[in-house]
Amino acid sequence: MKIPELLAPAGDYQTLIAVCNAGADAVYAAGNLYGARAYAPNFSEEELLSGMEYLHMQDKKLYLTVNTLLKDREIDSLYAYLLPLYREGLDAVIVQDAGVFTYLRDQFPHLPVHVSTQAAVMGEDGLRFFAELGAKRVVLPRELSLEEISALKEKSPVELEIFAHGALCYCYSGLCFYSSLIGGRSGNRGKCAQPCRLECTIDGRKRDWLSLKDLSALPVLENICQAGVDSIKIEGRMKQAAYAAGVTRIYRKYLDMLQDGRYPGKPAAEDLLALEQLYRRRGFDTGYFYRHNGPEMLSDSPRKTAETRCPDAADLTIHKRPVQLTGRFIKGQPAALHVANGRGVGITVYGAVCAPAKNQPLSISQIREKLQKTGDFPYRLDSVEIEADPNIFLTVAALNALRRDALQQFRAAEEKPFFRSAPEKKDIPFDTELSVLKELSNPGFTASVLSIAQAEALLAFPQITRIYLPLDLFLQDRTRADRLCASIRKQHKEVFCALPAVFRDSLRNQLQTLYPVLDEAFDGFLVKNTDELMFLHVFHPEKPCIADFTVYCMNRAAQRLFRKYCSTLTAPIELNRHELKQMDLSASELVVYGRYPMMYTANCLLKNTDRCRKNGGMLSFRDRKNMKLYVKADCLACYNTIYNAKILSLSDRLGQLQALHAASYRLVFTTEAPAEIPAVLDAFAKGTAISKNPQDYTRGHFDRGVE
Repeated sequence: MKIPELLAPAGDYQTLIAVCNAGADAVYAAGNLYGARAYAPNFSEEELLSGMEYLHMQDKKLYLTVNTLLKDREIDSLYAYLLPLYREGLDAVIVQDAGVFTYLRDQFPHLPVHVSTQAAVMGEDGLRFFAELGAKRVVLPRELSLEEISALKEKSPVELEIFAHGALCYCYSGLCFYSSLIGGRSGNRGKCAQPCRLECTIDGRKRDWLSLKDLSALPVLENICQAGVDSIKIEGRMKQAAYAAGVTRIYRKYLDMLQDGRYPGKPAAEDLLALEQLYRRRGFDTGYFYRHNGPEMLSDSPRKTAETRCPDAADLTIHKRPVQLTGRFIKGQPAALHVANGRGVGITVYGAVCAPAKNQPLSISQIREKLQKTGDFPYRLDSVEIEADPNIFLTVAALNALRRDALQQFRAAEEKPFFRSAPEKKDIPFDTELSVLKELSNPGFTASVLSIAQAEALLAFPQITRIYLPLDLFLQDRTRADRLCASIRKQHKEVFCALPAVFRDSLRNQLQTLYPVLDEAFDGFLVKNTDELMFLHVFHPEKPCIADFTVYCMNRAAQRLFRKYCSTLTAPIELNRHELKQMDLSASELVVYGRYPMMYTANCLLKNTDRCRKNGGMLSFRDRKNMKLYVKADCLACYNTIYNAKILSLSDRLGQLQALHAASYRLVFTTEAPAEIPAVLDAFAKGTAISKNPQDYTRGHFDRGVE
């Protein structure tokens, strides 16, 4: 049985010390930039360097989170930000943004990169994609079952990490726009306001429908070890040292028991109680390890308003490292002091010459007293052995200098294995094709639909050049869908298959079987993640691939990467028009109308409200502000899409749209009746608003963007 690394969170320096002392093998933390917990205290550069030295000297590791999406103007600052940490031996960087990934591989080729759970890698194809880019590890989504995790481990070309304890988001990490769209605080920028934790109403029933219990994998820890994962992670960089250290200590205890063959078969009741005493707001659950979803995963109701804490028992002691000193003081020779740590590191320094004593000779006890003062050095003396001639003399200043020089040189010798030379900063040129904006005076329109009737209503409009049909819609009524695809082509339009936002291996297997049918029916594919992108690139490269906006291209480094796999990209929905103008959208579609998807979720609101008939469908709910949000169930891939309450419309912003030089404009039809579609096309043709009341629609991030 493989015992995984125990990875603990630290939101500040005290917590880093506490979780290290509690038994963590590695710690993940953020500096003052680009971490996914922008409101945590986080670390200064000095604290990161000091914390990293402390961890390294305890044979532990530090991983730095840079797990947000970066804008073009930010990405080049990474070099100066990371260089001091890289030089001192930073063990890995955790990233979400594929553009950041490629930038780091170019600038710091010897720095290990871990792919964040925010990248939503769900299967073997996504693992292969990042492995080929040079990833060392991928953090899997919390939604995967242990069976899936175990199967992936057998095929994975990289290390796999999973979450074992802490908060469970309702949405797949990295695919949530809820906080971003309703309040401008983007989870992909580390600033989620957690609106999903608030009550909402379905059919008059008010509760926390979008809030899940916290994950606790302690009851299934043995099974996790048997799955062969390389690392288990405790969530909680926003929590205090007592919590992080307490949880770490309990998991360390049971991992050690499993290692030594002392595991009692299940956790002791007092340890489960201790976890609840450390923090219990929503209740605990084993999450998705043995289920796909279910109402039993929802938060305890009514919500607890405060957490319960046990007394602060975190060990915040800076534990000094044991060393052995051996001094040699021979008359007429330089004083010599050897420092060793019992782990193969040792140095000898030489000081002033030991002179004959004229009045007061230096005794061994006096020498020992001076050498034992380690001061601010991170060492404690295990032993001090002294060989000294009688009747010798050495000044106190010379003894102090000898001790100080020896400890300084020994500290440098201990740190030497971690030190890296600074790489020269590289200029990363962008491809000429991508850096030259193409003047497109009249981009065409594409459209995505959720019903065959919507697609049929679009046939009469020549400005629509491409229609996206969801895979589940195509498979629900093959006869009608085949007839529709033929009609679309007769109108000299393209028809693309829109693949699901969730692409786990069960769907992958179905797609392999279905591909000949899809190849005949469709002109290409709209992909929503790197799993789908890589699957088609490797196995079916003959058809064009268009990347949806969840294949994030917030910077040109990401654009350049994904253009190698896709003929067309989709412009980021979290950039405003001024930021979009700085991007090259000549090979990108721009979403200009429709309800944005705000969440993609494994949990199903139809199932949780006793409506699931395994045939899809729509429902709605109202949030605390009485806004009506729509939910679509995809039963092929078994997930929900939650749509924004308001429809995005830029129909009266055609001048500003044309200034962006996008390849085409996309209209997204979701809840619209077929009879409503002509009015939308007419508004874009005339450049007028879709409604006289501005409260009926939203501009999304076109004006405001995200911080």
